[in-house]
Amino acid sequence: GDALLDSYVRERHDHAKAMIDVSVMLKDVVSMTNPLGTMLRDSLLRGVQMVPSLKKWLTEGGFKPTPVYTKGQYVGLPRKGRKGPEGALSPQPEVRRFDGRRVLLDDLLGTEFALVGLSVDPREGLAADDLSKLDALGTRYVTLFPYGGRPQGQAGVARSTAGGLTEVEDLGGHMTGWFKDAGFANNAVAVIRPDKFAFAVVKPRELPKTVSELHKQLHVAA
Repeated sequence: GDALLDSYVRERHDHAKAMIDVSVMLKDVVSMTNPLGTMLRDSLLRGVQMVPSLKKWLTEGGFKPTPVYTKGQYVGLPRKGRKGPEGALSPQPEVRRFDGRRVLLDDLLGTEFALVGLSVDPREGLAADDLSKLDALGTRYVTLFPYGGRPQGQAGVARSTAGGLTEVEDLGGHMTGWFKDAGFANNAVAVIRPDKFAFAVVKPRELPKTVSELHKQLHVAA
């Protein structure tokens, strides 16, 4: 519907403007003609190059605005705190599948919605009707374990993965750290949008209400 389409501009406007402002600022720095200004600029840049952490920040573009949607201007649950994950870009860690293959998490999540459970099946506690609606959106389901933390079964009995679920281990700890920063050490579920921004990060018991809110904001019929 039109309301959902309009959210694209509402979400991205502030970040796009911030990126333009940075581009204009860089243009002003590069094209500076005032002799005193250029001397100060060159001295500052030489100083930055001598400090490894500052040099890395400069060369890797650490000055660019972080892609976070303005609070209250995005499709998702309200942001919990200034650095809450809602409305912010989720990590793209390298993960290891059960068969040993290493892939980027984005490749597993695909181009639709995804539920990523931290050490838990993200479908746990969802009613059949909720799962049916999520499946209609093409939702993918992933359980993320810390590196080396995937249960392997006991007493020689192999452990199988539930159908429709992909289990992976977070090799570098980037996404498990992201969950931890959001206040979840384990047993949490992230609802990831197709653009890889977080709709919500919640405890499994809060997921039915979160899925209901997702469909409400997408204007999906109940």
